[in-house]
Amino acid sequence: MKGGAACRIFLLGLGWASLQMQVGLLRELLVAASGSELALLLGLACWMTGTAAGALLAGSHRSGPPELSGFSGASPIRAGLLCLGLWAPLAAVLLRLLRTWAQEPAGALLPLGLLALGALPALALPGLLSGWLFARTAALAAGEGLPLGAAYGIESLGGLGGGLLATLLPAAGFSNLSVILAAGGIASLAATWPGKQGNTFPWLPVPLLLWGILPFSGRLDLALARRALPGLVQVRDTPYGRVAVTSRQGQSAAFMDGTLSFESQGLSAEETVHSAALMVERPDRILLLGGAAEGFVTELVKHHPVQVDCVELDRPGLETALLAAPPGAKAALGLAGVRLIFQDPRRFLAEGGPAYDLIVMALPDPRSSASSRMWTREAFEGCRNHLRRDGVLALRLRAPENLWPPLELQRGASLLRALKGAFPSVLILPGADTLLLASSARLSRDPAPQLRRWRARGIDAGVVSEASLDWRLRDPRGAYLEAELAGMDVPANTDAHPICHPLTLGLWLSRFMPSLGSRSLLPSQAQLASGLLALGLLAGTGMLLARSSARGRALALAAISGTSGMLLQGALLLAFQARHGVLYGDLGLVLTLFMLGLAAGAFLPRLGVRPVTCALALVALAAAPAVAQPARLAWGPAALLLGLSGLASGALFGVAGRTLPGEGGSLYGADLAGGCLGALCAGILLPFTGLAAGPILVAILALGATLLLGGKVRPDGQLSSPRG
Repeated sequence: MKGGAACRIFLLGLGWASLQMQVGLLRELLVAASGSELALLLGLACWMTGTAAGALLAGSHRSGPPELSGFSGASPIRAGLLCLGLWAPLAAVLLRLLRTWAQEPAGALLPLGLLALGALPALALPGLLSGWLFARTAALAAGEGLPLGAAYGIESLGGLGGGLLATLLPAAGFSNLSVILAAGGIASLAATWPGKQGNTFPWLPVPLLLWGILPFSGRLDLALARRALPGLVQVRDTPYGRVAVTSRQGQSAAFMDGTLSFESQGLSAEETVHSAALMVERPDRILLLGGAAEGFVTELVKHHPVQVDCVELDRPGLETALLAAPPGAKAALGLAGVRLIFQDPRRFLAEGGPAYDLIVMALPDPRSSASSRMWTREAFEGCRNHLRRDGVLALRLRAPENLWPPLELQRGASLLRALKGAFPSVLILPGADTLLLASSARLSRDPAPQLRRWRARGIDAGVVSEASLDWRLRDPRGAYLEAELAGMDVPANTDAHPICHPLTLGLWLSRFMPSLGSRSLLPSQAQLASGLLALGLLAGTGMLLARSSARGRALALAAISGTSGMLLQGALLLAFQARHGVLYGDLGLVLTLFMLGLAAGAFLPRLGVRPVTCALALVALAAAPAVAQPARLAWGPAALLLGLSGLASGALFGVAGRTLPGEGGSLYGADLAGGCLGALCAGILLPFTGLAAGPILVAILALGATLLLGGKVRPDGQLSSPRG
């Protein structure tokens, strides 16, 4: 087998295993951080920084015609792939044991410092290996006549397969631990590919060991989960999260991504349902979004509805959560008139259907970009379209019962403004869980109608009574909150401007830094403009400095390639998710097309800078109106825009690689450093500025590169002057 073929297998296996491992380990970090997406940004920054450092560490390593059986050729690469494969399951175990080492109870937040210490070895170390391996393999492949752009394209093709497998395995019922073990097996298997001198039998035990553990991964998964969750009954990874159920001393609890979702003796369902259903004269048709396992249906049927439609997103997750359901909750789902529907709630609301008298939303708080999409003005408008004229929407929000700090007030104000954008009448009822009521008809705080309906329906409740109902409506805290929130200058939470998401992340962070909760995280328009101007000046200064040498220009192009690719991908995926849902089947296809575009673009290194950067600017300008109206973004245009952005980004890296063929490590490091910056901007900046700011920034960046770094690639591979 030719050495060049072995290099291609190394690159393909590296890209496949790296992306699959990255997805799996980020999922483990997310669970350790109780579902906060700030942990994803932390983990992604660790991985990409480590990868950039590894690529730079490899430097501009050159090799002559490689002898793939010699230590100076492929042996270090084989050893690196084996280390990467072996570290994958160990990193997963490390993240699983963080809670045990911290001696924190189930559902409690882990210290932020401990999360950072866990993320460094678990994600930065494999990132370091990944970057080093790419730079060494690309240098080795150069001796076989494979350009850097082509090496980048082959690795991207591997990443395409790894991303798909990481998405499909949980959908098929495999655990996240299986995803990580499979990634380790793929990396070590690539290391055993034979070179010029024959087979590599001594390396085979490593992939055989990792693949051999896979059939027992379910038992290992349960044993590790039990260390963090005493009394564990079952744990299950689904495409939407990790669901775990515990049972101790007669009380069961369900956890979603490490956060307590509900427990069998909880009172939230009872308090929410009765306060909401009594606002409606005749709740004949009721729609319940989420909450089926928590006992909401048990309480709703006490109001004698004709039909209750329960919409649940995650069938496997519901089946697992029902193990912790309160008495009667599972039986209530089988009652006449109760219909269980498995569908994304936003998609259900977007479709035509019956008009309801009451809609109860018992979904998670807007703590992530996935859950935030159910708390936007567009989602509330979808609910309004499914309500009768005097119908009521009820939303449960977990918030302080008495004193709301400034950050909580800002989040509440963004939600209130979004609600009022869809409904003219809104009431806030404080309690253990804050209840938001909205209707197109006028809502009153007069308790008399509620108490009359309570008596007429003969409801048998545990803690809700006439006295508690009367107090909850008359409670002066509700009117005070409404006035306080209405007077705040906070933008509404919308699909294109999901401001509620970063505010919720700020609330999570304030649990570690209490002073943060008393501050405003919302920048003013002047501050946003100043920040964007500073970013523009910094980028322009960097390009001016880089244009003085061919090496500097190539590194700048690689950095622009990474930044623009991640910014465009982040904006388009956030917009696509707002309409279609997290990890829905179409999303996998869209991601695949981005990776295909990236791989194809990397094989186009003969193009000049100007055509590529102009194309990137045009794609970004076309994407800006699409992400500004997420509700209209169908999967076809989203896939096309992502594929084209990947194509332009990959082509830009290919141009940079052609100008510096001997410095693959430096260029790859610059590309990853730019990608890290783009990912952070997409995760932190865009929710504040609006999603359309991402493509606009990319267009400005690309046009600046055209003016300052533009030029053609000469036959010797160097860039001509910008005027050439």
